[in-house]
Amino acid sequence: MATRDRVNVADLGAPDIGFKTAVGFYAGILVASVLAAAGVLAGAETPTILSTFPTAVTFTTIVGFVLAGRTSGLAERIGERLWRRLACYAPAAAFGAMIPISAYTSIDPSNRLLLLAAVSFVLTGALGFGVAHMARSRYVTFLTRDEPTATWSYRKLSALSNRYVLTAVWLAVIAGGLVSTVLGSRFGLFWAFWGAVMLATFWMDDGIMGQFEPSDRWGSSEMAAHDAGILIETGLSSSLVPWERIDDVRLTDDELVLEQRLWPSLRCDRSVIDDPDAVLEGIDRARERARTTSSADPATEPDRRR
Repeated sequence: MATRDRVNVADLGAPDIGFKTAVGFYAGILVASVLAAAGVLAGAETPTILSTFPTAVTFTTIVGFVLAGRTSGLAERIGERLWRRLACYAPAAAFGAMIPISAYTSIDPSNRLLLLAAVSFVLTGALGFGVAHMARSRYVTFLTRDEPTATWSYRKLSALSNRYVLTAVWLAVIAGGLVSTVLGSRFGLFWAFWGAVMLATFWMDDGIMGQFEPSDRWGSSEMAAHDAGILIETGLSSSLVPWERIDDVRLTDDELVLEQRLWPSLRCDRSVIDDPDAVLEGIDRARERARTTSSADPATEPDRRR
């Protein structure tokens, strides 16, 4: 079923100031880090590197801010494709790879270069996460700009959830990394930070792991049926479940169930829904409208290269 998830640049304007600032600062830190690494390799003195770093960050941030403002639909186009969002983490991965490479190979970089790589890994990783998260949120907003056919509160019935199990796993990864670091392994610091990034992504982002449980047992999120799919708003973020992923929607005595293909089903506590029958009717109406649009316009067929 179509989700009409291709971005038409003609429908978009310039990015908002928040996204332009994030992109500019991300570019500034990245360029300054690369220049600093080049300076270390060239044998430049530490005071020289430290004095030029802020200048490089400021200049590149301004340039990045201006260029981002001239690129229509930049946020939506980044958020549209998974590989583009993952590309935001590529610089952090490159800096982070220097640590294990130096630990398990004969390459012996200077302590200054390793420290710079670790700091750059943290900064570019955090900023990459921010840019990717903001881009995805703006893309979801773009897809759901139509009036919803139904809105309702979403709360799971089960007290236990995959969220807490996976949280424990990432906490264990962080703890293991810190222990390894204390024992003298430089690779342990990498695992500790990676576990922290994944834990933050799990709780805050709207990516794959966020789909396991958009809300917990004691809180309610909001859901809405749009032409593009089911919008889930948790307060911290928003995500979209496209119609092509939903196989069936049904009401039981206790739940509103949205069966997903190859994904965990979304099960909503029926007691928090004011009018479950009206909600089900609105969902069916949105699915039918999306199906009709797909049949009438082949250009709206979703791009499955994700």
